[in-house]
Amino acid sequence: MKRSVFALCTLIIMLASCNSSQQDTQNETSATGGASVLSDSSARIDQSVSDTTEKKDKVTSSVQQGIENTPGSEKNNSVDKRIDPSVKVVESSQPASLKTEAKKFCDFFKTYEEPSQFYDVPAHQVKEVKGKAGTLILVNPDDLTTLQNEPVDNKIEVELKELTNQEQLLKTNAQTVCNGKLLVSGGAYYINLKSEGKPLKLKSGKSLSVKFPKLTDAPMTLFAGYRDSLGQMQWQQRKQVFRADPLQGAWRDTRNMAIQYDGDILEIDTFPKRKKKEKTETEKKVDEAYDKVYAAMDIQSLGWINCDRFYNIPDKTNLSINIQGREAIPFASIYLVFDGMNSVMQTHYGSTAKGVSNPGFENIPVGAKVRLVAFSLKDDKLLAYSSDIIIKKNETVAVALKETSEEELKVIFGKQ
Repeated sequence: MKRSVFALCTLIIMLASCNSSQQDTQNETSATGGASVLSDSSARIDQSVSDTTEKKDKVTSSVQQGIENTPGSEKNNSVDKRIDPSVKVVESSQPASLKTEAKKFCDFFKTYEEPSQFYDVPAHQVKEVKGKAGTLILVNPDDLTTLQNEPVDNKIEVELKELTNQEQLLKTNAQTVCNGKLLVSGGAYYINLKSEGKPLKLKSGKSLSVKFPKLTDAPMTLFAGYRDSLGQMQWQQRKQVFRADPLQGAWRDTRNMAIQYDGDILEIDTFPKRKKKEKTETEKKVDEAYDKVYAAMDIQSLGWINCDRFYNIPDKTNLSINIQGREAIPFASIYLVFDGMNSVMQTHYGSTAKGVSNPGFENIPVGAKVRLVAFSLKDDKLLAYSSDIIIKKNETVAVALKETSEEELKVIFGKQ
């Protein structure tokens, strides 16, 4: 009996508690809007996400359009749309008239740039190609797709441009600067892949294995590049560093792979394994090639790549350029080519540029020996200027552009 009474009391208390809790909830709902507050909050979050996504899409579209329309981009350069997504592309706010003049100059100047090299890779064979300067690119067709995510069923065309000295950097309009800071280049490279004329990209999670020529013993870091709307090369630092090849001097046993050396194809998988025996001449050629390169670097995107280090400048200054007769110069591209190191800086002048009286350079080392070079295009004729100077504190240098012959231009390019 006592147990029944106890159970009944417990039941009454529980029912009372539930009613009280329900009433409190109703009161709270009435005071705050209850579910409507949660609904409004969710709607605001959803709208915020939608707005953010829309803005992101617009920014992405704007960036891609800016890169795609870049006047200094490489020919048929859909590759620039596959640039490392972490590279921040900031388009110039200069007027359209200046961009038009810059494009005209860049298109004309392309006739002098370092030519691309082209190599073919079979559609269903892993193959390593070697550039004239020693770049080794391992191409695996299974890691590639078209921009429309279509499979690659035909041969692959590898386009490679190697810039290993100042003359090539200057002729290709490729400065060595990252966010206004001077770089010393250990080589700049352009890599593009196509099949049947269609640009290719790396599949998600895949990379391109590249061994770059080792031109210096100084510590080097990977930089990704793009051209802005005025054709100037801009570099952004990546986290990857260049390391010595751990297999230097050793024979590489790689299956189903071939190496192309300036037209000669070496089938590695046909080589017999040898221990403590003299290597064949072909094996010696392969080892010699590997001994002159860095360890393989996994590249996640195609386009411009640079092997660089920042140049430490203890005493910095600025240099102003006074273009003589600048009112009649629609656009001029101006360079500093540094003596004794593989570095080039670039600036520009345009008669329609916003807020520009005199172009100039910032954060350059005092006492540096440089060649000051300037080019312009007027009435489809190339104007040029070249002079050796030593950088002084806050100096202004007068530049008088004049019509230049092909022979004079070769001297300017060749004096680096």
